[in-house]
Amino acid sequence: MVFANGAFAVQLGNRTIRCTRVVEMEREATELDVVIVAYVDDGGRTVLFRRYDGNRRLGQDGSPPRVELLPQADRLVIDDMTFVHSYDYLTAAACGI
Repeated sequence: MVFANGAFAVQLGNRTIRCTRVVEMEREATELDVVIVAYVDDGGRTVLFRRYDGNRRLGQDGSPPRVELLPQADRLVIDDMTFVHSYDYLTAAACGI
Protein backbone atom coordinates (compact mmCIF):
# COMPACT_ATOMS: atom_id res chain seq x y z
CA MET A 1 0.00 0.00 0.00
CA VAL A 2 1.35 3.43 -0.95
CA PHE A 3 -0.13 6.73 0.14
CA ALA A 4 0.86 10.39 0.37
CA ASN A 5 0.15 12.22 3.58
CA GLY A 6 1.14 15.85 3.43
CA ALA A 7 3.57 18.51 2.33
CA PHE A 8 6.83 19.00 4.20
CA ALA A 9 9.85 21.28 4.03
CA VAL A 10 12.99 19.13 3.95
CA GLN A 11 16.04 21.13 5.04
CA LEU A 12 19.44 20.02 3.80
CA GLY A 13 22.18 22.39 4.87
CA ASN A 14 21.11 25.84 3.68
CA ARG A 15 18.58 24.46 1.18
CA THR A 16 14.93 23.85 1.88
CA ILE A 17 13.05 21.60 -0.54
CA ARG A 18 9.26 21.42 -0.61
CA CYS A 19 8.26 17.76 -0.67
CA THR A 20 5.32 15.40 -0.43
CA ARG A 21 5.75 12.58 2.08
CA VAL A 22 4.96 9.18 0.58
CA VAL A 23 4.59 6.10 2.80
CA GLU A 24 4.85 2.52 1.53
CA MET A 25 3.98 -0.51 3.60
CA GLU A 26 2.23 -3.86 3.36
CA ARG A 27 -1.57 -3.63 3.47
CA GLU A 28 -1.64 -6.33 6.19
CA ALA A 29 1.63 -5.29 7.84
CA THR A 30 3.21 -7.09 10.76
CA GLU A 31 6.24 -6.24 12.89
CA LEU A 32 8.24 -8.48 10.55
CA ASP A 33 7.73 -6.00 7.69
CA VAL A 34 9.33 -2.72 6.59
CA VAL A 35 7.83 0.77 6.27
CA ILE A 36 9.39 3.16 3.74
CA VAL A 37 8.93 6.91 4.09
CA ALA A 38 10.06 8.93 1.08
CA TYR A 39 10.07 12.68 0.54
CA VAL A 40 9.43 13.53 -3.12
CA ASP A 41 10.02 17.00 -4.59
CA ASP A 42 7.63 18.88 -6.89
CA GLY A 43 9.45 17.43 -9.91
CA GLY A 44 8.70 13.86 -8.77
CA ARG A 45 12.24 13.06 -7.64
CA THR A 46 12.89 11.37 -4.32
CA VAL A 47 14.98 13.61 -2.08
CA LEU A 48 15.09 11.61 1.16
CA PHE A 49 14.34 7.92 1.71
CA ARG A 50 13.86 6.59 5.26
CA ARG A 51 13.58 2.92 6.20
CA TYR A 52 11.80 1.66 9.31
CA ASP A 53 12.12 -2.02 10.22
CA GLY A 54 9.42 -3.83 12.15
CA ASN A 55 10.46 -4.46 15.74
CA ARG A 56 10.45 -8.23 15.29
CA ARG A 57 12.39 -8.14 12.00
CA LEU A 58 15.52 -10.13 12.84
CA GLY A 59 18.84 -10.24 11.13
CA GLN A 60 20.17 -13.59 9.98
CA ASP A 61 22.65 -13.38 12.84
CA GLY A 62 19.84 -13.74 15.43
CA SER A 63 20.26 -10.15 16.64
CA PRO A 64 17.77 -8.79 19.22
CA PRO A 65 14.54 -6.93 18.38
CA ARG A 66 15.06 -3.52 16.75
CA VAL A 67 14.06 -1.49 19.83
CA GLU A 68 16.89 -3.17 21.75
CA LEU A 69 19.34 -3.04 18.85
CA LEU A 70 18.67 0.67 18.13
CA PRO A 71 17.41 2.12 21.43
CA GLN A 72 17.86 5.80 20.42
CA ALA A 73 16.30 5.48 16.96
CA ASP A 74 13.03 7.16 15.94
CA ARG A 75 9.95 4.98 15.92
CA LEU A 76 6.67 4.81 14.06
CA VAL A 77 3.73 3.13 15.77
CA ILE A 78 1.05 1.99 13.34
CA ASP A 79 -1.91 -0.06 14.57
CA ASP A 80 -0.01 -0.86 17.80
CA MET A 81 3.01 -2.16 15.84
CA THR A 82 6.43 -0.58 16.30
CA PHE A 83 8.71 0.18 13.35
CA VAL A 84 12.24 1.37 14.19
CA HIS A 85 14.20 3.79 12.00
CA SER A 86 17.12 1.91 10.45
CA TYR A 87 18.70 4.30 7.96
CA ASP A 88 18.30 7.31 5.66
CA TYR A 89 19.34 7.64 2.05
CA LEU A 90 19.96 11.05 0.48
CA THR A 91 19.59 11.00 -3.30
CA ALA A 92 21.55 12.97 -5.88
CA ALA A 93 18.58 15.36 -6.09
CA ALA A 94 18.99 16.09 -2.39
CA CYS A 95 22.66 16.86 -2.91
CA GLY A 96 21.94 19.16 -5.86
CA ILE A 97 23.49 16.79 -8.40
